[in-house]
Amino acid sequence: LAYPISLVRRLLDESPRLMRLILQQLARELGTADRRLVTLTQGMLRERMAETLLYLHSTYANPTNHHAIGLALTRRELAELSNMSTSNAIRTLKAFEQEGAISFASRTVRILDEDKLRALAQLGWRRPAACTHCPASHRGSPRCQLCLCRRRAAAPNKTPAPLS
Repeated sequence: LAYPISLVRRLLDESPRLMRLILQQLARELGTADRRLVTLTQGMLRERMAETLLYLHSTYANPTNHHAIGLALTRRELAELSNMSTSNAIRTLKAFEQEGAISFASRTVRILDEDKLRALAQLGWRRPAACTHCPASHRGSPRCQLCLCRRRAAAPNKTPAPLS
């Protein structure tokens, strides 16, 4: 819908309440866009993909099947929307499937456990505070994705250098 700008200006001048409602909606949308931009540029892989799936689900939910996203998307398209490589997207989606958060078949994503996906979006891939292999200085922080646990599992007899 397109309205003449003169009509819009007159309505805004005559109705401060309407102007306030429009500004509040714009502020909410700007806040959402800002959070999304930060996640896409600074978030971890799992966090980015989980947030992308939640965003797509809230925006394009299938009216006949509330668990399905109403868009047919390839893994490559999901990767691009999540600002990651296709191979990382495939691994992340497979992990989400194994954890029971989603199902992905013939370009259709179904959200099976929205709460689990929300938790993934908020926590990303951070190790829990109980991880004993992480230095206390970064335990539970985003740096924990570089946790020594993986390196120790790969080479149990070697002690890796601490992260600086």
